[in-house]
Formats: sequence, structure tokens, C-alpha cells
Amino acid sequence: ASGLDAVKADAIALRDWPEILYAEDFRGTWAALGELSDRATPIAPEGDVMGAVSALVARAFDPGSLPFLTDISGIDRANNRLVLWHYGVSPRLADGPRSLDPVLKQETFPLRAGPMTLFRLSMRADGALRIFVTEGVIEDQRSSANRAAGYFRPSNSTAEALVRQFIDEGYEHHVTAVYGHWGDAVSHLGRQLGVKVDHA
Repeated sequence: ASGLDAVKADAIALRDWPEILYAEDFRGTWAALGELSDRATPIAPEGDVMGAVSALVARAFDPGSLPFLTDISGIDRANNRLVLWHYGVSPRLADGPRSLDPVLKQETFPLRAGPMTLFRLSMRADGALRIFVTEGVIEDQRSSANRAAGYFRPSNSTAEALVRQFIDEGYEHHVTAVYGHWGDAVSHLGRQLGVKVDHA
């Protein structure tokens, strides 16, 4: 109905912020993106092309998965965990009450607990492809952040070491999150493509 059905693509990166978000006649965009993320064609907000490609990879691993773009928005050193936060996340991943902001119509809910993989296919400045991946769990304790948020505890490193590696390697601020442990599958993909895989 929005015209996306006419787009013939394997994945879609939509430039919604700030282009659509602050358009006078548009409110509720972020909640709509959450519903659209359930569709067979992965969609990534903020014009993140490689985020859309990463979501496409997650769907190749498991066609029924609901990969979503997220920010690593905070680090809780005392409890060795990260805060994941974003908008445009499928409401089917909610665990608990959902609320809607009356002004921006943005949806807020806690992410359900469970095993999770964070990864990203990324293009370096020289055009070479590389991949970042880490595994862990979304904890039962709920974050107080708005939109879709949860606490992620990495399995193979400390939270601080993960963030430092991510920054030191120069990755973009988004990662793709998908429930389940897919680190081995990502490693195999890297071998098949002949590209470097950065594990954290």
C-alpha cells in the first residue's frame, strides 16, 4: 500500500531519518517500519544499505527470523552488558507491554530474552568487505530505555572489550541483531566470500 510492493529488490534501505521523520504529514513512521520488518523482503532504516544486506544474510540463515538494526547505545560495566536500542523493530519481538508515544507515534517495548547474535557486513574505505560478529544473550531484566531496547551480555568477551574492538576496527554504529547463535554460520560465510571476520 505504501509503494514498497512495487520495488523489486532483495532488501531495502529506507532513508527515513531525518527525511521522513520530520516531514509535516508523517507521524507513526517508526511503528510502521516495525510492521514492515516482518515482510519477506528485509528493510533497514536510516538508509543503511549494509544493514539491509546483513538482514538479508540473517534471513538466508533462517527465513523465519526477524533480524533488526540496532545501536549499541550504552555499556553497563558493572554488570558486563550492553544496552541495545532502536526503532523499526518487529513488535513480534516484544516481551511485555507495548506503548505508543502520542506525538511521534513511536512504539516502545522490551526485547524478549534469549540467545542473540550481533553482526554486520561492512565496506571498508578501500571498498573491501569485512564482517563483525559476536554472540550473547538478551537478559530477562528490562531496560528503561524507550523504543525497542534490551540488555545484551556477550558470551566470548567483556562488554567493554567488545565495544572497544568495534570502535577500534572502525565499524559503523549499527549492527544487525538476530535471535539464535549464528557465529559459526557467519564464520562460514566469511570463508566462502574470502573476507575477514572480526570475532568479539
